[in-house]
Amino acid sequence: MHRRRSQPSSRRRGGVHPGDPVLYHNGQGSGAAQPNSIPLVARKSLVVRVYVASQRHDPPFPTSVSGTLEYRRTGGQAFPVLRPVDAPIPARSAGDIDRGRASHTLNFRIPAAHCVGRLSFTLTLFDPAVPGFETTQPLNPLSFRTVPMLPLHGILIHHTGNGLDLAAPTGQDLVDSLTYLGRTYPISGVQYTGCDEVEFAGDLTSGGDGCGDGWNDLLDMLASGRRTATAGSGWGLRSSPRRCPRVGTGSP
Repeated sequence: MHRRRSQPSSRRRGGVHPGDPVLYHNGQGSGAAQPNSIPLVARKSLVVRVYVASQRHDPPFPTSVSGTLEYRRTGGQAFPVLRPVDAPIPARSAGDIDRGRASHTLNFRIPAAHCVGRLSFTLTLFDPAVPGFETTQPLNPLSFRTVPMLPLHGILIHHTGNGLDLAAPTGQDLVDSLTYLGRTYPISGVQYTGCDEVEFAGDLTSGGDGCGDGWNDLLDMLASGRRTATAGSGWGLRSSPRRCPRVGTGSP
């Protein structure tokens, strides 16, 4: 989406990219997939990045950029107007904008609870240092896809190999280790279905293919337990049920 200034002397162009990890700007990116090809997941917070390129012709020239983002449920509820989390930012030419630097764009954060259904947006850009530099334009609406939570059963390893006696992690340790996954993967969250503690006495320092024979044995044991569980006969491992938080985690 291109933006053009209403004043002919100096104008700004750029793009608006709503939280998609598949993004290209001025040739920056891997080229592995089409832009905006990953659907937006409902009930995960969204960051809208606004790339504002300043084109200088006649003075006065814009020196900084700020803005506001209005959004509403399409045909319905309006939400509070958002301000950027990092404004104002210096005005830059298109060639000077680095996609990898969050400080080079105006960034608006939409709460997860609002990211449901279809939202319509209106963007206003202005230079807080120079009165009169302002433009307002509607953006393409965004739709959010409702996806199921990822069911996950934890197997907590009590390691007794090599003369060691390393206690298994707790169910809360499992939940804490997956916080980043729940926030960043295209899922609505993680649903923990339970935990079991399993003793493993293999040698995790031994050599062999991959990470080593000991690790291969551990992975084989877990795969066997998973096949048994899929068949509806429990995990099929010598295990002790452990308390695991039955919670779903997603983006805050």
